[in-house]
Amino acid sequence: MNELEEAQRLYAQAEILLAQGSWADAANLFQRALSAFNTLGDGTGEALALSGLGVAYLYLDHSGEALGCQRNSLNVFHAIGFTRGEARSGMRLGNVYTVLQRHEEAVNAFQMALRLARQVQDEQLVMDCLFGLGTAYLSMGVLTNAIDSYKEVYPIYERLGDRGGMASTSNNLGRAYFLKGEFPEAERCHTRSFALFQELANDQGAAEALLNLGNVYYRRRDHAKAIRCYQQSRELFRRSGHRFGEAISLANLGDLAVNRRFLVSRNARRQALDYWHEAVTIYKEIDSPKAEELMERIREQRGLM
Repeated sequence: MNELEEAQRLYAQAEILLAQGSWADAANLFQRALSAFNTLGDGTGEALALSGLGVAYLYLDHSGEALGCQRNSLNVFHAIGFTRGEARSGMRLGNVYTVLQRHEEAVNAFQMALRLARQVQDEQLVMDCLFGLGTAYLSMGVLTNAIDSYKEVYPIYERLGDRGGMASTSNNLGRAYFLKGEFPEAERCHTRSFALFQELANDQGAAEALLNLGNVYYRRRDHAKAIRCYQQSRELFRRSGHRFGEAISLANLGDLAVNRRFLVSRNARRQALDYWHEAVTIYKEIDSPKAEELMERIREQRGLM
């Protein structure tokens, strides 16, 4: 095996480890592949390894290193004229900016990558860019643009039979409609998302859809349905080991207990306090600042009893 074949082997093994979720091991192999490609003067291999390393760093919560890798990868791909690689690194750069909450830069990166992905007719990259663009716009509160992006990508996922993409897009689309106050559309999207996640046996995704659906019913004052959604989301979050989601479901159940117009009794407040105390316990376990926020509400309600 010559030096180029060894570099390619390291890169291929790193990609496998990345797909398996072994991010630290993947990062180590990407670094070794990068060093080998650099020695060989292989620009394409260098850019590929940099981009893969950036993805691994992002999963490892090393956002600064991830940003540097994707920027460098983008520059190398651009210099050697590899448009598809440039589009992929641009999309991944958008993902890093989203994690860093630098949403305007994320939009710019996704728009650039989307233009290139369409130029090379890479449908998977087009989908990734549109979904990322919708998420960036949603985070910025530019809801009409978020809705447009999600509505454009959903039919592509549907045509390709990507049920996971359909489920995630429906859920985010429902969030955008909810924030716009368009509750019937939000309900339709979250109901569809829940059904798709159930079909995929994805408990966490189903729980998130139910939590969002509960919020819709809460705002529409359909309290009985909201309670059922929050109770079911709590159980699904617990089953999937998602403690933060479980705590949010409990906190929402407590909110509902004290905010229902016909429940202003001491018993209702005790029920709310029980939910909130359980939520605080979880928040403290995961070191969330929401623990103190909720404790303040608990102290307020105790003062009313």
